Amino acid sequence: MTSTLASRAAALALACSTGACSPTGPLGPPSESFRAGPATQEEVESLQTFLRMQTSPIELRVIDTWDGLGATYEMNAILARVGDRMSGQTVCKRGGLRLTVTLNVAASQIDAIVTGVTTIPVLRDRYRPRIEHTDDYPLRALGWSAGHYVWLYSESQGRDHTPWAIVTGERESNRALAVSTAQAHNAVEALRPLVGFDRCAAFNEACPGYYTSIDAAPAACRALAPTVDNGS
Repeated sequence: MTSTLASRAAALALACSTGACSPTGPLGPPSESFRAGPATQEEVESLQTFLRMQTSPIELRVIDTWDGLGATYEMNAILARVGDRMSGQTVCKRGGLRLTVTLNVAASQIDAIVTGVTTIPVLRDRYRPRIEHTDDYPLRALGWSAGHYVWLYSESQGRDHTPWAIVTGERESNRALAVSTAQAHNAVEALRPLVGFDRCAAFNEACPGYYTSIDAAPAACRALAPTVDNGS
């Protein structure tokens, strides 16, 4: 399986280097079709052992989206490993416009952050997001593959979006178990400048409204062209 993933990652990295890859695939956001009920302690210990082996990702996804009152936004990054580099693309969408960022970072930087979350403590409890008010619907996710897929994601409100959920392996047949620490949040925050999310934040600030085209946007927003265009 690893050799197949390595070939796929090489092809994806090549496509990304020419701007032809899509951050909406091949890893998709986590599904909601999970097994019900809490896990046994044995299952949790098995998961923790499995997780500690999922270092040096071949593919990586980072997602940060928000929906609610005002303009929604989406930040989607995908990277693939080739040698000692991870290359890919981030696409940010807000108010009818799209920012595209080409990525090429040292794999060792990604490895250090991912390795840090492979020791994250997992609870037996099934994941339930913390929702305290309406009109505020975040989704943050960190997904990677080092031979098997791992997703850490959260739809919880709050500063560090705890609790988070963890899903591994065959996601549709797995439980989404809770993670109560801020390690996943901190990992996503550490990845933000590496995957261009800082540029997405600048884009969100320069293009705060909804526009039918880049020509209708403010001057500060138009100045970001050609990396900003009419998103779909």
